[in-house]
Amino acid sequence: MNQSSIKMNQSSITRASGAGNTFFILNLEKNRVTDQQLQAFAKKLCRQPGISATDGLVAIERKATHFFKWTFLNADGSYAEMCGNAARCVGRYVFDKIDPSLSFFTIETTAGEVKVERNDGENISIQMRPIGEKKKIQITSGDGIQIRGLSIDTGVPHFVTDQNLSKEDCAFIRQKSIEFPRGTNVTLITFANVNQLSAVTFERGVEAFTPACGTGAVAAAYWAKEFLNAKGTIEVQMPGGSLTVQFHLGDNIPTLIGGAELQFSELVDLDTL
Repeated sequence: MNQSSIKMNQSSITRASGAGNTFFILNLEKNRVTDQQLQAFAKKLCRQPGISATDGLVAIERKATHFFKWTFLNADGSYAEMCGNAARCVGRYVFDKIDPSLSFFTIETTAGEVKVERNDGENISIQMRPIGEKKKIQITSGDGIQIRGLSIDTGVPHFVTDQNLSKEDCAFIRQKSIEFPRGTNVTLITFANVNQLSAVTFERGVEAFTPACGTGAVAAAYWAKEFLNAKGTIEVQMPGGSLTVQFHLGDNIPTLIGGAELQFSELVDLDTL
C-alpha cells in the first residue's frame, strides 16, 4: 500500500533554460499538490547540491487543448505574477514533451493571459499582456546619490535606469516600499544604439543579478522606445543570451522572442521532496 502510494506521487520534473535563466517545470496533470508544498519544492529544488542554482519553479496544468494554467514561484518560494523567460521555457516543454502537434497555446498567469508560439528554428515567442503602469521616479540612495529611472509594469514591476549601480544600490531600491509597494526588480541598461541594448536585472525573489530576465528585457526595450525613440525590433543582450522585443498595437503590447532548451529531467517523490 505504501509503495503504491509513493509510486502514484512520483513525478518527472524538467529543468529548462531561456537565455541562461533556468527553471524547473512540474506538470500537475496527474498530480495534486498544495500551495505550501509548491513553496517548499521551489526552495529545495532551486538550491540542490551538485547543480547550479535555479531561478524558479513553474507548475503547469492543461485545462484545454490550447490552454494551460501555471503557478510561478521564485527560488525563495515567493510567488511572481509573470516571467517572460519561464513562459518561453514552458513553450519548449509543451511543444517537445506534452503535445508536439501544437504550434501555439495560451498560458493563464496571475498577470493575465500570455500567448506562446513556436517559431522557426529553436526560438519561442510570447505575446505578453499590455504594458501596465509606468512613471518616472527619482530615489535617493543610502549614500545620498540621486537615482533616476522608469518604473514600469511588464507583468511584474521593474525599475529601469541607465545609471551604473552596484548590487547594494539595487538591493536598496528593491526594498523601497513606498515607491514600490509590490517590491520591484531593478534593470540596468547600456546601449550601443537605439535598437541595441545591454541589460541585467537584479531580481526580486532571487535577490541577485540573474543571467537573463524576459520581463526585464521588455522593460529595457520600452525604456529605449520611451527615451531613445527606438522603433521596430529591439535587441536586448543579457549576460546569458540575446532576446528580441517587438511592440504591436499602438506600441503597447510586447512580443518577446528567444531560444529555450530543456536541460534534463529527474524523477521526484512529491510526498518526501
